[in-house]
Amino acid sequence: MQIFPHRDVDFMFHLRQMKARPGEALIDCLDSIEDTKGNNGDRVVIIVTSFLSLYRNISYLRIIWHSLALPRVNLSVGYNCIINITTRTANSVSHLASCFHQILFNSSCR
Repeated sequence: MQIFPHRDVDFMFHLRQMKARPGEALIDCLDSIEDTKGNNGDRVVIIVTSFLSLYRNISYLRIIWHSLALPRVNLSVGYNCIINITTRTANSVSHLASCFHQILFNSSCR
């Protein structure tokens, strides 16, 4: 289990870790997402969670991305690792122009 998930980027972690931890709450779940980069055309889900610990006065956001076809292909990104999010237009496998979000990560994250 992560100690500081707001500072971490995890690739291909165990499916148990996608579930909300004690004190972690679901903010949003985006399920109409298509991967336009490495696995072009695959459907993916993006989950955004938050956590506030009153004991240590720590709060964090976590973004979880995972493939519906292969759930073991996943990514968990802590909010402190995100430098920039931009929106662009890309062509999807369904040949429709669609809006996509590109996230730039901090290279010093664990």
